[in-house]
Amino acid sequence: MCAAVALSCLSPPAQALQRASRPVTLDTPDTSEHRRPSVAVDARGDAIVVWQGPGGLQSTSRPAGQGWEAPEALLFSEEHPFVALDERGDAMSLAGGYISVRSSFRPAGGTWLSPESLPGLAEPGREPVAQGYGADLALEGQGGALAAWVDSPHPSAHAVAPQFVQVASRPAGGTWGSLTTLSEGQFGAAHAALDARGDALVWWVRGDGEGSVAESAFRPAGGTWQAATDLPAEWGSPGSLSIALDARGDAVAVWEHLAGPNHVVVSAFRPAGRRWETPQDISAPSSGATSPELVMNARGDAIAVWNSGYFTSSALQAAVRTPGKGWGRPRQLWSSNLAPVAPHAALDARGDAVVVWVGVDGLPSGSTVEAATRAAGGAWQKPYPVSARGQIALAPDLAMSARGDAIVVWELEQGRRGVIQAATVQLPPRKPERRRSRSRTRR
Repeated sequence: MCAAVALSCLSPPAQALQRASRPVTLDTPDTSEHRRPSVAVDARGDAIVVWQGPGGLQSTSRPAGQGWEAPEALLFSEEHPFVALDERGDAMSLAGGYISVRSSFRPAGGTWLSPESLPGLAEPGREPVAQGYGADLALEGQGGALAAWVDSPHPSAHAVAPQFVQVASRPAGGTWGSLTTLSEGQFGAAHAALDARGDALVWWVRGDGEGSVAESAFRPAGGTWQAATDLPAEWGSPGSLSIALDARGDAVAVWEHLAGPNHVVVSAFRPAGRRWETPQDISAPSSGATSPELVMNARGDAIAVWNSGYFTSSALQAAVRTPGKGWGRPRQLWSSNLAPVAPHAALDARGDAVVVWVGVDGLPSGSTVEAATRAAGGAWQKPYPVSARGQIALAPDLAMSARGDAIVVWELEQGRRGVIQAATVQLPPRKPERRRSRSRTRR
């Protein structure tokens, strides 16, 4: 029997299907730096990537089954871009900078429209705010958008500047509405999620260290924001909190918790419209689990990935949650003397999964984007490289359509130049579904 997190439990890669495509460079050949790519894939498998270029944000798209198109400019230069696609293929990008949060819209098959500035926090007699810190974007299937970010007015010489969690909504085909302030204090980032009905959830961690408190705010579809509330006190001071919603509005949360001398990953479930249930540990009690990330599909399948280990022994682990059954035992996807960096996970509608991360090979050999895949109900396959070995690959992002089209993008260092590359990841063969035999009754 396999141990709970034994690497030997991973299945060998399938034949030709268990590979990634050859990397493709997306940006134009120049000597500039291109950074922080973000990728989205719609239900048909059409893909779009936005990244930070030398003169502002740039983008390229790829119709399903075709090649990548020439890059185009988005006409604004904010940093840390996000991109999302709705079911129709309409795209929304969001980026935050020093004095603004701006977005741009691209109708399916069209070009990017002029950018819009989101409403900002202005106070008479004060300098402009520094917006966009810790921004996030959520897009529901019909095109309604939700943006959340942290505003931080410029601090005076003698005081710590207060920060504000802000949200704004944009109906499909409309413009951004008025600003809503959800909380005031000191924050790391704000995070947003929408379910299929348009119900919205925003969460954040207020404070730092042992005194931190997790908070959230809810807005029913078509309604107004409810007052922010503390998440259950039994959650303690959650680190790396991640929450996801399925199509019904059921929520799953995972976070890092200090239990005695060890860090563990903890999870809680909240049925739509009800209270959070009792949390449970999903990592081994002495594994040193940190920095969890969570994804969930429309029907409620979920994947959590996290780093584990101490000092000279590090690993990447994952656990699968099935609706009605809860979390399975964690599985080890990767082991090294250097911790894996920037893990991301994605699920399709059936529960097929892809996880990518940066495996640090050590200097001067570089770092490589690695991937592991799992067919719904199957075993995790052994990881394999997506980017070329012997190079320096950074900052991967991952997206997958409901039918299983998975695309990975990343930065590649080439001397003083940074380029954006992409590859598709193919899933392992699915298990054939068993057909129920019909018994015949003799007459």
